[in-house]
Amino acid sequence: MIKDKKLILGASFFILLGLAATSTIVNIWPKPVEASIKQVKVMLNGQELKPSDKAGMYKNGDEYVPMSILSGKTIYVPIRFAFESTGFGVNWDEKGSVVNLTSNQPVKPAQSFIVAAHRGYSNAAPENTMASFKAAVDNKAAILEFDVQISQDGVPVIIHDNTVDRTTSGKGEVKKLTLAQLQALDAGSKFNLRFAGEKIPTLKEVLDFAKTSTVTLYPEIKGYRTKEDITIMMNELMNAGFEQRSVIQSFNYADFDTVRSISQKMKIALLVNNDMAQFMTALDKAVAYKNAALFVHSGLLTKYPRLIELAHLSGVEVVAWTVDDKNTASTLMDKGADGIITNRLDLFK
Repeated sequence: MIKDKKLILGASFFILLGLAATSTIVNIWPKPVEASIKQVKVMLNGQELKPSDKAGMYKNGDEYVPMSILSGKTIYVPIRFAFESTGFGVNWDEKGSVVNLTSNQPVKPAQSFIVAAHRGYSNAAPENTMASFKAAVDNKAAILEFDVQISQDGVPVIIHDNTVDRTTSGKGEVKKLTLAQLQALDAGSKFNLRFAGEKIPTLKEVLDFAKTSTVTLYPEIKGYRTKEDITIMMNELMNAGFEQRSVIQSFNYADFDTVRSISQKMKIALLVNNDMAQFMTALDKAVAYKNAALFVHSGLLTKYPRLIELAHLSGVEVVAWTVDDKNTASTLMDKGADGIITNRLDLFK
């Protein structure tokens, strides 16, 4: 018996971290309670799921719902609600040692491990510049991650900090500089003199470049933002055809109310620091928003890897940031994480 390990997701879903609840009558489940861990065999549409398997399913047409449910030979229950809430029928055999799942949705292997280029290939070129994005694509990056702010004259530009001081030849707040002033700055020399003259790109420039490849985009809403700012950014993404080729990120979860008022199809990612309470809040909100993922500080996931399983049971993907070593990436992959965001594309080719 393991005590005091309960995690609560919202008001209606309980999962016990490292615990199991037992069935008392065939097909009848009590409320989730603390109980001993139970080993079971899992069958999906008549086929056994092995401990090394990851199963998933399509739901609502094309939405992928990962099911990362196995740990060694032990499945952590209560799973009746967990599975039924994601579209499976659940039946136990009389001894409670085999759970038979049924689904009329197609089942497919889990998605390949995501490797996203953080601010482009920022270990090889100045972050958030066209040189960095081109280097990432040249090195086979499938996903470009970058930061978006709005200039004084209402143009979305690509820069991380609220000021231009760290990465450019200038000084001042991004929101107080016009596009012309921003693009007059040198955004390359501080990284390396061979990038002298590199400019702060606009979102439009990045989108035009992305159209020449098949990359997915992970834009993050940064800096001072208003509903009008987010609307400008969203309209550019959607008008360029990236509504379903983008996952839009933010630490400010209220931003997603504006995003969802414009598009239900665009996937969102709630950013999470190394903070358990924030993770639980974000997971609750991701479930409510739908078509949402969690982008989580890698330190939290390596310390509490069961959080990945918890998110997966709610149909929410988990991507770790920022991972720049193979050992951490391998550990997270083994624990079921869906991917990483990295500065070091060279380590993950």
